[in-house]
Amino acid sequence: MRIAFPLADIDQISRQRADGFKSACLAKAVQNNGKILELEEEDFTTISRQYPLVIVKPAPRIIRQHNARLRRRFAFPPGLQSTTPPLPSICTMAGNLAAATGRTIISAITPGQKTFRTESEQSSILKICNTSGPAGAPCPYLRQADQRCSKCGCYTQWKSKLATEHCPDRPPKW
Repeated sequence: MRIAFPLADIDQISRQRADGFKSACLAKAVQNNGKILELEEEDFTTISRQYPLVIVKPAPRIIRQHNARLRRRFAFPPGLQSTTPPLPSICTMAGNLAAATGRTIISAITPGQKTFRTESEQSSILKICNTSGPAGAPCPYLRQADQRCSKCGCYTQWKSKLATEHCPDRPPKW
């Protein structure tokens, strides 16, 4: 069975193959009116195996330029930089959660130890988080948008309920 290719397709395919692919195809093919190549399927399969696909990795300079373009394209406009402090890594937050869970379980099974805070204690803790910054501003670690602490990653409303937990700042504010 014969396969017919436009000559332009062979040019494009040969860019992705090892050197010599195009000349091997032209040697085995029959040209119709200079624009179409006809090649036996077996010959094309043999040539394809002899000249495998070549994966070209871009030069590091091109990768750096591409990454710089992406950073410029998706950067905050000047004057609108994000003021939200970043959260700790997921691994750090998972470790904090595991430790808090362990402390809470131990306090729950230990007789006479308090596990949860009262509503008034919770509100005073949240008040400290919202006013402990300079000149009565919120704590610099408190993310106002989602009420999370950027020091430990916890939701302050939930953390304030547990009697075993405290502020992660040194020294603790509560």
